[in-house]
Amino acid sequence: MSQEALAARSSLHRTYVGGIERGERNVSFSNLLRLTRALGIRPSELLIRAEGMESLREAEPREGDR
Repeated sequence: MSQEALAARSSLHRTYVGGIERGERNVSFSNLLRLTRALGIRPSELLIRAEGMESLREAEPREGDR
């Protein structure tokens, strides 16, 4: 789904959605609920996926470790 489509489905501005994706914006709980409804998933599922991605990042070798 494009940022524009997600923004429209969640009633949020597309630049706000883009800022979230780039890690430039903090998401309020109410906006988290809007986004998960638009994505058709439970808020807990989004957090579980984010936690899994963070674990993968932590497991990657760092620049100085090579």
